Formats: sequence, structure tokens, C-alpha cells
Amino acid sequence: EPRLMPWLTVAQNIAFAARHDPSLWDGDVPDGSSAKSVEAQPKVRTLLRKLGLEHDGCLYPAQLSGGMAQRVSLGRTLFYDPDLILMDEPFSALDYFTRRNLQHMLLQLFDTEKKTILFVTHDVEEALLLGDRILVLDGTGIKADRVLCLPRPRKATDPAFQTLRQEMLEILSAGEE
Repeated sequence: EPRLMPWLTVAQNIAFAARHDPSLWDGDVPDGSSAKSVEAQPKVRTLLRKLGLEHDGCLYPAQLSGGMAQRVSLGRTLFYDPDLILMDEPFSALDYFTRRNLQHMLLQLFDTEKKTILFVTHDVEEALLLGDRILVLDGTGIKADRVLCLPRPRKATDPAFQTLRQEMLEILSAGEE
């Protein structure tokens, strides 16, 4: 579940870290912290556009759908420009279509931003669609480690995808009987 500041707008939530570290701004620091001055900053505008929120910078978290809130949370992370992004089941509470749209958006961001993403999921199909490498964990450590060689874009209906899906399900179910 995204943790947004309810008293801040979408743009202010994305740029929240810059309140305490002005070096995070690309260029000039905005005058004050008004929603309009923050939203006008090139770095914030660019992130809003990449996240499909270019018309929503002045909205507050209570006005957002679950998918929009998730994108704002991701935007706040991207504002830092980290080398590594940790995502712990970020799409688990979303409906099917919102989840698929956000998966597609994440793949596009990965393609343009070239970030390393550690993505935790219990959904085998999601892992196969998004991952380049899959680690299956159990209570004692790593149960399986697979590097995926499937080309993108991946389709769940492709025979190679189905074979990997079945393999992952067998690994997960081993010892469950």
C-alpha cells in the first residue's frame, strides 16, 4: 500500500525528499513549497509525464485511485534517482487491469531509466512477465535461481512462457504435499 502524505499534492509527494535535500532538484530550487511551484519544476513535470499523471499534479491522495497512488509512490522513489529500487508486492492490492497497466508502465520505465529493480511478488506470472532473474525463496533460503532468456515483450500464451510457468509452479509446490 502506498504511503503518501495526505496533506500534500501529487507533485509535492513526488518531490517530498527535496524539502530536506535541495541538491535533489535539477536546476533551480522552487520558490516556496506551493503545489504550483513544485509542479512547475522540470524534474517533477518529467516524472508526472512518465507516470501518466501530467494532469494530476495538484490532486491530493484522497482523490486518487489505487493505481494512481501507486504511481505517485513510485515517482517519489524515482525523484531520488536511485540505482536500486525495492518494490515489495506493489501491485498486489490492485484490480487485474490496473495491475497489468502498471506492470507495462514499470517495464517502460525500466527500459528508459535502466534501474535495477528488486521486485517481490507471490504471483508467478507477474514474476515471469517482469523479471530477468527469479529467485524462489523458502524459510531456509534460496530454493531456485533462474535467469530468464525470454525476449520482451513477453506473452503468457507463448509456449516458452508456459513451460517456465509450469517449472516455477513445480518448484513452489515441491514439499507442499
